[in-house]
Amino acid sequence: MPVYSKLRSYQGTSIPKLIAKVTVDIAPSHTSQSSSDGANLLHVSGILMESISGTTLSELGSSGIPRPCWQSIVDRAVGSIHILSDHNMLNDDVRPSNVVIAQDAEAKDGYRIAMIDFAQCRFRDGEESDFDWAGLSGLKTKKAPLAW
Repeated sequence: MPVYSKLRSYQGTSIPKLIAKVTVDIAPSHTSQSSSDGANLLHVSGILMESISGTTLSELGSSGIPRPCWQSIVDRAVGSIHILSDHNMLNDDVRPSNVVIAQDAEAKDGYRIAMIDFAQCRFRDGEESDFDWAGLSGLKTKKAPLAW
């Protein structure tokens, strides 16, 4: 997945660590599984990534996380969106439920913030002007587009 390649240095911190790209071959139920040529197989591609146990930003208010930590958590969540902009990427599915908050003794305030779900992420087209890209990515106001 190109997003994980481009953001390799953020894996394990601001985004989950990519473990492997996988492809599963599945025989459709209407064909014989003994087919050896593979022509009838359905190829399903995906990724195996780090599991992050925690809550989401949309559940922050009911998470039990101490209120004095909230501002820092939200600021770092916004910062993770800026990481994408800094790498000429735009995620059309930025929302609080795609930000995981996990306890981490080494992280600021004891919580790690990780953005997930890059399925609707795209890279800047070389033909897009600075003005057009700024409008799409929210850079005119130095704010990332938020669907919150």
